[in-house]
Amino acid sequence: MNNVRGGCVRVMILTADYAPGSWSGIGVAVERQARALASLGIETHVLVANRAIDMPGASGTGPHVHQLSRQRCPVDPRQFDVVHLHSLALSELAEELRRRFDLPLVYTAHSLLRLELQESADAGLWCAVQERILTISDGVVFLSRAERLAAVAGAPELATRSYVIPNGVPAPPDSLPPPEEEGPIVFAGRFARSKGVELLGQLIPRVLARWPGRFVLAGGHGDTAGTRIVQNIAAQFPGACRVPGWLNRNDLDALFAASAVVLVPS
Repeated sequence: MNNVRGGCVRVMILTADYAPGSWSGIGVAVERQARALASLGIETHVLVANRAIDMPGASGTGPHVHQLSRQRCPVDPRQFDVVHLHSLALSELAEELRRRFDLPLVYTAHSLLRLELQESADAGLWCAVQERILTISDGVVFLSRAERLAAVAGAPELATRSYVIPNGVPAPPDSLPPPEEEGPIVFAGRFARSKGVELLGQLIPRVLARWPGRFVLAGGHGDTAGTRIVQNIAAQFPGACRVPGWLNRNDLDALFAASAVVLVPS
């Protein structure tokens, strides 16, 4: 894929999380995005602001991964066509790259903070940072239609430069052994209002009233309201609703394989 100069399109991705050094949802999503862009022939450079991360080298046409430092930028910004920001902690760098080198800025809002951090002491600071980036970005990606609609309601000008691209999940294997018994309905993710936990809390009693099955709510690290909803549901249906916390990759894959339905919010 070529740019207007006739050369290969070059994309710079800014993130604080990147797999395999971080298996957070953002880290995994960014790594998949980088690989997908590279597979399209786009020269993709990922700048990671995490000193503890194990930096994988580029293989073949794969993405190039660089360690960000405070001393210098590991790449020449003048050689790029676009900057894609994933982590608000790097918002000042993204804004500076846009201003100084006239690079279009795309921002992926992995959550809408004014909805998610309502009860946090740091809410005001980070919400202001996000609002600034939403204002100056040339394109904004939301993970769900609901979050995009909520953002556009507060800033109508976003309607013409925002899009919905949910996080992808790997394709399932061609064949899986059938579970020995009817599996549970699984919710896997953070217990936050932005992840649909309020709706989940309303659905579980209705489903259990008609279906004598089980729910597994795997995850955590949500907001206060979302965590309270999950705790109340688990207490209300102790024999039918299990909350195991965060699971490692093998246990999670095994749970998914044995489940009847899997709900994974973006």
